[in-house]
Amino acid sequence: MKNELLAMIELLEKDRSLDKGTVASVVEQAIETAARRIDSIPPGVRVQLDTETGTIRAYSDVLVIADDEEIPVEDISEETESEIDVELTVPSWHLSKVLKYVPTAELGQTLRIPLDIDTFGRISAQTAKQVILQRLRDAEREKILNEYSNKIGDLINGMVARHERGNLVVDIERTEALLPRSEQSPSERYKPGERLRAVVIDVRDTEEDHVPRVILSRATTGLVRRLFEIEVPEIYDGFVEIKNIAREAGYRTKVSVVSHDSKIDSVGACVGIRGSRVRNIVQELNGERIDIVRWSDSVEEYVANALSPVELVQVFADPETERILVVVPDDQISLAIGKSGQNIRLTS
Repeated sequence: MKNELLAMIELLEKDRSLDKGTVASVVEQAIETAARRIDSIPPGVRVQLDTETGTIRAYSDVLVIADDEEIPVEDISEETESEIDVELTVPSWHLSKVLKYVPTAELGQTLRIPLDIDTFGRISAQTAKQVILQRLRDAEREKILNEYSNKIGDLINGMVARHERGNLVVDIERTEALLPRSEQSPSERYKPGERLRAVVIDVRDTEEDHVPRVILSRATTGLVRRLFEIEVPEIYDGFVEIKNIAREAGYRTKVSVVSHDSKIDSVGACVGIRGSRVRNIVQELNGERIDIVRWSDSVEEYVANALSPVELVQVFADPETERILVVVPDDQISLAIGKSGQNIRLTS
């Protein structure tokens, strides 16, 4: 049994990426729960597992009472499966039962009864196995929840596993994530086995298979932001700041940037030598067009930068209504509006 336990713990550590302490604790609790289902075993069983040797130490602390004395209700409830935490009070047990373990026992004594793990029997082992699997699922679920809840907004790598009613199920190491149809780029199509990068936007605690559902997005502006942080060291280091992003996923994106260092050109840093940096981002977004706009405190100048290369005749900004009127030459109206109105929408 020792070797089997150690082998199982080692397997679970590698297979489910759980630390040894978590697995050992689950095994201890499972054996305790199984033991409490056996009438002949003392109440309040405690189990300690040595993960180095596989040795299991089991014992029970009991208060010896007379056979005709009633066991308090709280002591009985302690033997139920749901109660696995250390009790503050010592459970009571009848003298006749205690004498089978400790022949010298006397009424009123509080005794620690050492137990042989082999006496728990085969049924107990089966019960322990079921409890272990359940508790491990819960531990793994909690770990995934904590890990990916802290990664919301982060860029992660994955591999497409399958399609489900228009959604993509993505393998992201220890669990599967969902890329909903609404969070996919209209210009992209993925096949099972293909790799992709996406941003974590949510983690949902679902009842299905007791596995949390990690929600990804390829349509969010956060994806563009993370890609620029990767490709442009000046953004990552804080010398250049992304002020805003407007995006129509799969078609066009406008990114406004400002430099906090007079020696660094914000637009030039994002474009890169011969456009190398922005080209890498465009390739990652499957050819989506990206406009890099120089940010300005002046609304008029900011609008002019956003609509470049359109030559603006005049810009009227009304702070009260937050409306802007832009006058452009007749021959540049279609250029200012853009395909299907994309340019003017993104500028807005």
